[in-house]
Amino acid sequence: ESGKKGLPGFLSLLQDRDTKLKISAIEAIGNLKTVEPSVVSLLIKNLTHPKRSVRSALAEALGKIKHPKELTIPSLLQLLRDRYICVRLHSVTALGKFGKEAEPAIPELLKNFDEKDPALDMAIAETLCDIGYKAKVGIPKMKEVAQDKDRPDQMTKEAISRIINYLELINENE
Repeated sequence: ESGKKGLPGFLSLLQDRDTKLKISAIEAIGNLKTVEPSVVSLLIKNLTHPKRSVRSALAEALGKIKHPKELTIPSLLQLLRDRYICVRLHSVTALGKFGKEAEPAIPELLKNFDEKDPALDMAIAETLCDIGYKAKVGIPKMKEVAQDKDRPDQMTKEAISRIINYLELINENE
């Protein structure tokens, strides 16, 4: 509750030109976890901010806030198309916090396997695992990643194989 008292100050910092202050405001708002939809609308105005550090902080904050998902999930999907892997990584991780509600992100998540980045690959596989049953459509792509000889990170490939095994075992009701 004490953090919510500072909300007007955080909101004014969202307009600040100073990147560090803007990021601090985004992080503080995200740490509140529950905010009004109007606050989420103000946050997502930063989706196209020129600094990737701002967009990464935004993805993380949206993953903490989560609701209204009608605003947060489409925003995270937009960040999942960012040209910088670090922004996409934060978006993938945030989407994982939504569990089954992130099902609309499955096609975009699968496209991001094409980057061949071990951290991103692992985060995508974990998020697909968090989504659950509907993410089974990603198993063929995940198998492709786990068996790709051009991907040197054996630990990531083994972890993805374990996630595939888990997904193959779950039922629609889980």
